[in-house]
Amino acid sequence: MSDSKAVQLFERLHDKTMAGELDWQAAGDNGGFTFSTENYSLKIEKVYNDEIGDNDYKIKISDVLGRIVEEFWDISILDQVGDVNRPKYYKMYNELYECARRKALGADKAVDEIMNFLR
Repeated sequence: MSDSKAVQLFERLHDKTMAGELDWQAAGDNGGFTFSTENYSLKIEKVYNDEIGDNDYKIKISDVLGRIVEEFWDISILDQVGDVNRPKYYKMYNELYECARRKALGADKAVDEIMNFLR
């Protein structure tokens, strides 16, 4: 995938996730969150990087057989958007991951139920 296409994919993924349009699920393996189309699934993972003392984000696209057909790390996107936009796009990665996590784990439902219980 070209770097510009990866940026476009990431931006659309972020926008659709923030709008609540994707059905994120918890990934059953080693963490992360996934959603599926008819023929592919996309997974986002957060991995702590000891070297930088912060998180890295990885996006993988797999086919119906589970083969990884494409993957890229946040750094590939951050390198494309330039120094001025790096903080903005890193924040977008964090927003994407957290929104996918909340959707997949039912965070809003859990908070609503607890609030109702505490009435």
